[in-house]
Amino acid sequence: MSERSRMGAAARAKFAAFCLVWLSLGCRRNLLGPQECEYLAERLAGVTAPYQLRNPRIRSEVEERTLRCLVRPYDRRFLRCLETQGRLDRCEDELGQRLPR
Repeated sequence: MSERSRMGAAARAKFAAFCLVWLSLGCRRNLLGPQECEYLAERLAGVTAPYQLRNPRIRSEVEERTLRCLVRPYDRRFLRCLETQGRLDRCEDELGQRLPR
C-alpha cells in the first residue's frame, strides 16, 4: 500500500470516527423538538382523537402549549416530572429553578 493511500485511509477513518461521535451527541439531546412539543401539548390539552383539533379553542390551546414548550424550553427531565407527579405547575416551577437566568 502506498503512502498516499495509507493517508487517505487514515483520513477516512478519522472522518468516520468524527461522524460517529457527532451522531452520538445528537442522539443524547435533552430538549424536546417541535413534534415532541406538539404531541405533549395535545396530551396536556386532553386531545385523544384528531377530530378534536378542529375545535378552534382546543387548537388554540395546543398551539399555545406547543410554543411554550419550544420557547421555555422543556426537557426530558420535565417530561419525567410530568409522568411521575402529573402536576404541570410543579414541574414548570422545578424547570424554572433549573434554567439559567
